[in-house]
Amino acid sequence: SHLPKKEQVWYRRNEWEQWDNWNTDPKKGHVWWDVASPEQKQWFDEEIERLHSGDWIMINGTPTFFNNYCYFFHQWYKLEIDHYPIYKETSLEYCRFFELCEKDPFCLGDCGIKGRRLGLSSMSAAIKLLIAIIESNTIQGIVSKTGTDAQEMFFFVKNALERLPIFLMPDLNKVTEGEIHIAKPSKKISAKNTKASGD
Repeated sequence: SHLPKKEQVWYRRNEWEQWDNWNTDPKKGHVWWDVASPEQKQWFDEEIERLHSGDWIMINGTPTFFNNYCYFFHQWYKLEIDHYPIYKETSLEYCRFFELCEKDPFCLGDCGIKGRRLGLSSMSAAIKLLIAIIESNTIQGIVSKTGTDAQEMFFFVKNALERLPIFLMPDLNKVTEGEIHIAKPSKKISAKNTKASGD
């Protein structure tokens, strides 16, 4: 990092804001990747890679790995109060813990004891949303002690989905008060796949 140690904190990436052609209309035959500069395509390609693999961040002089769940939560998950999360070490720890559970074939889930206002519900919703937009053929459910709690958690996911930037928004089949059906998850652009969505 070129920044002094005390300024080495999490900053949201904003390179994408320099391009103003994201909101083209596919229904009229205008799609951003047809008019994107090589730099814009390269940035998008690298961003999709970060959503799959995570990123390294300098935090107070220490190289710190944000796995893809942690990266997506801080970079693209918009909270209900209409702003992005601030970095907390506990969010990094939880996302690492979730990754370990996810990769362990003998693990059926996680169970945690938490303090209030930790943001665990938001982190869990962000993880569900990330999996939904980068993986294909997944079915995800929300289970809670009451229907009201489950409904509230569903709205966490739904609201964050609706606030994604246009270039990460998947094609949607149906969105109701209880279900989201994604037709085509966002995919990485490559020489063989020049579109942001695929089967």
